[in-house]
Amino acid sequence: MGELLFLNLCKKGFKISKIMTLSLLMGFAFAQDWESDYESVPFDNEFSATISAAQVFIDGVEQTGGQLAAFGEDGVISALDADGATFFPPGGTNVYDLSVWSNAAAGEVMSFKFYDTDNDVVIDLDETYTFFANEIVGNAFVPFQLNGSAPESIFGCTDELACNYDMDANTNDGSCIYPQEYYDCEGNCTNDIDNDGLCSDVDDCPLDPDNDIDNDGICGNDDPCPNDNDNDIDGDGICGDVD
Repeated sequence: MGELLFLNLCKKGFKISKIMTLSLLMGFAFAQDWESDYESVPFDNEFSATISAAQVFIDGVEQTGGQLAAFGEDGVISALDADGATFFPPGGTNVYDLSVWSNAAAGEVMSFKFYDTDNDVVIDLDETYTFFANEIVGNAFVPFQLNGSAPESIFGCTDELACNYDMDANTNDGSCIYPQEYYDCEGNCTNDIDNDGLCSDVDDCPLDPDNDIDNDGICGNDDPCPNDNDNDIDGDGICGDVD
């Protein structure tokens, strides 16, 4: 119990400094949205348990960063350590901690996933945990170990907003192609109110499909002499080109 308390105190202090450093040095958005899901969903459950120290190995390599999450049998997030592992010097281990939530006092089988932030990939872990309310699992000397294998890299464009987005790719190779401003990937205007082929954002007469035919600065539907760029110079009500 003493070593567990020491770990928890160390972890709290360590994580505060880590969070401050990350907020200053890093500005990225995760591919998954575990953090916003975890803000409310797990706490609707009645019971909790603690995995006080979990070690994660991907292809045999101990992990120190990323995010570790647990999921209930319904696939909904049940626990999250979003701040990376904490190094525990006495045990020489890098450990994550999870507060696991369930609506069943015992018996629900939890699965685990690891988000590799460096490679922007979510990895399914092999082990499971059978929930038991108020249980404390693992410690820094004998952590609860989780193992997984990184998926084979499939290179391509991973940005869903790009014209050449590849839904099968899991590693962005920098090949993403984006549409020209005001156009979609097919070369069509994203906003052409008067359907004249000119995007409304750059159309001098966005509500007039005839535009300014005589280039006199007056849109055709407001131009009394749409084919006469001199208009009615003498003000006799007759356009100059026929006056």
